Amino acid sequence: MGITIHYTLYLREENAIHGLVHTASTFAAQHAWPWREIQRENAVLERGPKPGDFRYEGSSYGIEITPNDRCEPLRLEFGVDGFAADYTKTQFAGPVVHREIVALLDALNPFLLELEVIDEGEYWETRDETLLAQNFEECAAAIHQALAENPRARGPVRLPSGRWVDVIS
Repeated sequence: MGITIHYTLYLREENAIHGLVHTASTFAAQHAWPWREIQRENAVLERGPKPGDFRYEGSSYGIEITPNDRCEPLRLEFGVDGFAADYTKTQFAGPVVHREIVALLDALNPFLLELEVIDEGEYWETRDETLLAQNFEECAAAIHQALAENPRARGPVRLPSGRWVDVIS
């Protein structure tokens, strides 16, 4: 259950970070999305599906964008190794926001040596708006069914971290 965009970015070169942050902040401003620069001396970044998989400790720089109040933040935080990896759940923000995030990732590609995206909405791979809408509908139906089957369940719930949980019981 869920529609999330997972992304891994490798900077083309060390100085590419400045162009990437400028392009991302310009894109965010054009869409009226709140954003903030990230600069930390002692960052700890979990870069894998499970905590500890690809842990990074050190200085970091990047940008955090909030495309919608029903969407998880899009965090592009790079270590000195030029690598960033994270995910953003879009299912509660809708297909339009999902497509706009994909457009932002496309706009960042010139600054990247490599961009890997796993899109649970299947839009990144297909650019098929009908398929994306269908995936959003199926996800909403699955959540509705899970809530109907368990009277103690509730959802969606936003955690203090800004992440969303589909259903909690």
